[in-house]
Amino acid sequence: MKYHCSGCDYIYDEIIGDEDLGIEPKTFFDNLPNDFFCPFCDTHKDDFVILEDQIHSPININNLTAFEGEHFPNYEIVWDILKYHFSETQHPNDENHFIYKIALFDESWDEILKHNFEAWADVKWEFDIDYLDTFEIRVFCIKDGIFSTGIIER
Repeated sequence: MKYHCSGCDYIYDEIIGDEDLGIEPKTFFDNLPNDFFCPFCDTHKDDFVILEDQIHSPININNLTAFEGEHFPNYEIVWDILKYHFSETQHPNDENHFIYKIALFDESWDEILKHNFEAWADVKWEFDIDYLDTFEIRVFCIKDGIFSTGIIER
């Protein structure tokens, strides 16, 4: 993802990092130190704004293209637990192409739960959704962007 400084035109890109500041490529914004400030105008990290990427949504969730299928998790809801995973062959998982976050969003498109992953990590997790009647799963791929399941109703 990319983050825009609200005080100037500086953009922090997680994929690129910031060589001038000694920040390695693929360093998540959330992993930057709490005392991170914009290198140009000294705006604090808390005042950066996420630059939203295009969100890919399938036309037909029951008939995914190969590209869509690569980015949609297998999931099931057991009681009040949402369990999801990617099969070993479903999505590439190396330092240049991996799922780096799975998040749940409510009907107002606010992020309510998330889990971050590193390259080569086994992408599976579960969320307690006992208080959610509707939600959306979003998959964040470091190479291909954001993918949405659309609203899921229980």
